Amino acid sequence: MSNLNVAAGLRGAHETLRAIDQSSETAFSYDALIDLMQRQGAENLEETLTALIANNLLHQAPQGFQITHLGRRASLLLDALNGADLRDIWRKLGQLDQTLRNYELLRNNLTDHFLNSLTNRPSFGRLYICSPWISFERREEKLLASANAAS
Repeated sequence: MSNLNVAAGLRGAHETLRAIDQSSETAFSYDALIDLMQRQGAENLEETLTALIANNLLHQAPQGFQITHLGRRASLLLDALNGADLRDIWRKLGQLDQTLRNYELLRNNLTDHFLNSLTNRPSFGRLYICSPWISFERREEKLLASANAAS
């Protein structure tokens, strides 16, 4: 199985990922994992386990089976799709990935803030600006050009 959505959609797969993520255990033996999967409603245990490993949601380490970073993120996003509080999901995702930032309320210097963010994160490929309210002064044009040159 090579589709993440198919693997996560198997009966009991998401519940298993959530249970592992919320567990105090750092690794599960094969027998403990199979028992957990049964309690979480998985039907075809071997197929589900194989799919979770093949899609990098679980990893088999020497000390046992562990949830991967992708597995944690997928579990949280599935929780969100199933109606969990998005603020809580965003907070938890932020704990997994420190590059996620909370929103900011900007009340002045919007153009400078925007251009500085481009300079600090020059990985964008193209930028299209379509707004009758935006006009750049010479200094701002230079900032935009330097951000573009860095990408």
